Amino acid sequence: MSWISTWTGRQVYPLDPKPDQICLVDIAHGLSNKCRYNGQSRFYTVAEHCVHLADWCLKHGDKRLALYALLHDAAEAYLPDVTAPIKPLFKKFEGCEDKMLAVIFEALGVPTIGKFNASIIKSADKRICLNERDAVLPNHRPEIRWPVDDLDPLDGVEIFCWPPDEAYDNFMECFKELTEDEPKGCKHPWHEQEVDGDKLLCRSCGMRRDIEEI
Repeated sequence: MSWISTWTGRQVYPLDPKPDQICLVDIAHGLSNKCRYNGQSRFYTVAEHCVHLADWCLKHGDKRLALYALLHDAAEAYLPDVTAPIKPLFKKFEGCEDKMLAVIFEALGVPTIGKFNASIIKSADKRICLNERDAVLPNHRPEIRWPVDDLDPLDGVEIFCWPPDEAYDNFMECFKELTEDEPKGCKHPWHEQEVDGDKLLCRSCGMRRDIEEI
């Protein structure tokens, strides 16, 4: 089988993704149920990691940089998270990640990230490992050095280890705040499902609207 089924019931072809296969709800759901550090930690989701990185970038940059940070691991909603030590063995995998992320950006109406912004996020992504190590890896042995040990942790970042539902809600809320509640290019194909009795859910961006507004 060359496709995977998602939370919203879509078919996604990981090796040949298309924008109409992508849904923010699926991204948030996948990342809020996937743990960092190959699961060898307290329950700490990729979604929470992305929200903390986005919040830090918002304080030290702008909304676009923060949006890139929020979505920098979005491909992991559809692809496995290959750990750094073995990633060099899969030479084509990085290309698959880049392709998936480009399609996600297109689907969500996010401009392509430039090299400068990418370098800022890559640096912050390394530094936040120091914040996370202290919070979610209680059995870490100080005598074992990490490649990031010569860096400084991100200032003002607090790790909470949100459960999946909270991680999902915070990821979605962060996206809405960074896109001013209207993701560019979203056509709002409203789902035929009531939410809380009087609201409908957009399958593309996860936005909720009162039925009377539709």
